[in-house]
Amino acid sequence: MAANQERRHERRISAINLVNIEIDSGDAGAEELVGRTLDLSQDGMRVELSHALPLGSPVRVRFALVDRLLDVEAVVRSSADLAGEMVAVGLEFSHIDDDTRAALIAYLKAHP
Repeated sequence: MAANQERRHERRISAINLVNIEIDSGDAGAEELVGRTLDLSQDGMRVELSHALPLGSPVRVRFALVDRLLDVEAVVRSSADLAGEMVAVGLEFSHIDDDTRAALIAYLKAHP
């Protein structure tokens, strides 16, 4: 695949929304991180966090869209350093219920 070839199937929009990510840290229990979305699509999101997450890790994500909190399950697909000590983490949704997907699609359509 060419380096600049787009792998995403759905359009992403730039969006800044608060996000809470929970990752199971094994014996240490669940680790919770707070960050913000950088972009958002029907299939996933890119979030800004204080540190990287292991690729392939399942996470639970809660994020705010306008006046509603959405809960989804996702898998960590990418990680890239940002300015300062922040990291951009790419998440692919692995489970999203129909009501949540409908709310997400409506949000995406309203923000071209």
